[in-house]
Amino acid sequence: MQSLKWLVVIVVMFVLVTCEKDEDEYPNSLPAISIDWNSENSIVCLGTSITYGKRISFFEDDIDEGSRSGSDIDSTYPGLLGRELDLPVHNSGIPGARADHMITGLDTLLLNKNPALVLLETGANEFLRRDSVDVARTSIDSLINIIMANNIKIVLLSFTHPDMVNNTPEDHWLYSRSDLALEYFEMLQGVAERFELPIIDYIYEGVWGDDKKMRSDGIHPNNKGNAGVKENIFEAMYNTFDFNGMLKD
Repeated sequence: MQSLKWLVVIVVMFVLVTCEKDEDEYPNSLPAISIDWNSENSIVCLGTSITYGKRISFFEDDIDEGSRSGSDIDSTYPGLLGRELDLPVHNSGIPGARADHMITGLDTLLLNKNPALVLLETGANEFLRRDSVDVARTSIDSLINIIMANNIKIVLLSFTHPDMVNNTPEDHWLYSRSDLALEYFEMLQGVAERFELPIIDYIYEGVWGDDKKMRSDGIHPNNKGNAGVKENIFEAMYNTFDFNGMLKD
């Protein structure tokens, strides 16, 4: 009987140490949200070229290392995220897409993939077009309403952040749009608050401005940058993935 008590104590201590390690490893994880899912569900990353993540220019220095070597390893952040989770992760990133484009193609991009969760990255192309935040907000609101009407959980991903603006040199194209970039950041924060959605507000943390992680266009992450974006998303979502049993053993 005494041995049994000591076994229980050891098991409890192991669990506590393991939990403490996870908390220490992912201290910035957002509070967990409950997601009903089964083996037929998926996670869909719905977004722009940032989510698409593959080479979209013809500059030699933008070619993915995997493309050079003939490797079929998916180096996009949805692909990397899928290696961590027990349900499929679909990449529904479309270069140039705006929220209204996503609404038009929602059946193909999202609904027919039976998602339990959507990681939604949108607004970047509205920003590049210099659309007003009011115009962008209207389309994004409509997109979210449709997704939520299908009982799908949503987490917003912000393509912009004040730290990006503060650390952008004067010769970068973003510098002249700093005020608009901050307006878009505040708009996305407001959307998340109104719909009571979690938001990962800095997917570019540790990536933006690093020449080793960004393509020559100064907008899109390269392979190393995609890995950084994936890690930022994984850390922010860790509590949710863990709570809902989505993590691979």
